[in-house]
Amino acid sequence: MRFFTIVGRHSTLKMLMLTVFMSMLRSFFIIMAMFLLMLFYAYAGVILFGMVKYGQAVNRHANFRSSSNALAVLFRIVTGEDWNEVMHDCMRSPPYCWYFEGAAY
Repeated sequence: MRFFTIVGRHSTLKMLMLTVFMSMLRSFFIIMAMFLLMLFYAYAGVILFGMVKYGQAVNRHANFRSSSNALAVLFRIVTGEDWNEVMHDCMRSPPYCWYFEGAAY
């Protein structure tokens, strides 16, 4: 309570606290928008990579089999932790793809 009475008396502290509060409010909307975007990509990952075999980075704990696991993997990718290993585990590689000169299948 004492803090609020001190802030109420000083106009600069009042303006500073108002600025912090407004910044937190706007940050909340940005964070929610990012969460919704990640949720959309998680559902796309479940559809596209749900049946990928386990590899080095895609394993029992980090996979696209459920939306909660997909969100965890996407959080790892966004933060930059072993994103290239997840990419290599999810892409087609021999013997499941064929390469002929001029065409790749």
